[in-house]
Amino acid sequence: MASTQRGRGGETLILVVDDNRRLREGIVAQLVDMTDCDVEDAANAEEALEIILRDPQKVKIVVTNFDMGSGLNGIQLADAVSNIPGARPIFVLWTKKIDPRVVSDRFSAMLQKCESAQLLVGKVIQLTGR
Repeated sequence: MASTQRGRGGETLILVVDDNRRLREGIVAQLVDMTDCDVEDAANAEEALEIILRDPQKVKIVVTNFDMGSGLNGIQLADAVSNIPGARPIFVLWTKKIDPRVVSDRFSAMLQKCESAQLLVGKVIQLTGR
């Protein structure tokens, strides 16, 4: 179930998509603490699409895992979002292993999960300009 945590601003929404609840919640908490953005989370790509469809222009950054078990993967999510009118978020892929064969031009950044969550949060802050 998705939840929203309020930052200090509210004009920018960052969406964190990962099937690992503990990891996802940790990243959400760090983003809320270190940015002035609202942050919402989703356990899978389908939940993420529901959130984006509610207000396609509000979601500015999507941090997504590549492999989320069943359903769409992170690249398929990015492809699906590209077909939603008004939705133009920046995508960041965070995965266990980056395979050059699955690299998509839809992603502004790709990081490996073995790298610290701080590095991911830092990249998102850089992309938001906040």
